[in-house]
Amino acid sequence: MLSLVLLFALAPCLKAQTTDKLIVEVNGLKNNKGMLVLDIFNSGKGFPMETKHALKRLIVKPENGQGRFVIENLPQGTYALAVVHDENQSGTLDTNVLGMPKEDACALQNAKGFLGPPHFEDAKFSWPQNQKKMVITMLYF
Repeated sequence: MLSLVLLFALAPCLKAQTTDKLIVEVNGLKNNKGMLVLDIFNSGKGFPMETKHALKRLIVKPENGQGRFVIENLPQGTYALAVVHDENQSGTLDTNVLGMPKEDACALQNAKGFLGPPHFEDAKFSWPQNQKKMVITMLYF
């Protein structure tokens, strides 16, 4: 009887520690220079340019014109992803004097902005979900 009570008491804790991983593949890179930087946002605050507001940042080296991120231990919630091909490894998206990107960037859902960056609402997704792999195509400016 005690083991049954413990099982029900611990069930919520066991469910919260999911082993689900989200795989994000970025394709369409024009070269393998530098690094791919993925920022995970859980609100529209700062998305996608103000990376200090990102919940998490992952960095991978591109290979064969693509990159692959494995996101683990992502709590249940709503998120948006932004990726920069940081060719010069400066850690930020380089822009010109008009604020236009000098490096390639993209967002989940291949969201695009009009005369500016995409909006969180256009790039958001809910986690967890049935789809455990997402593909983003790099945009060129």
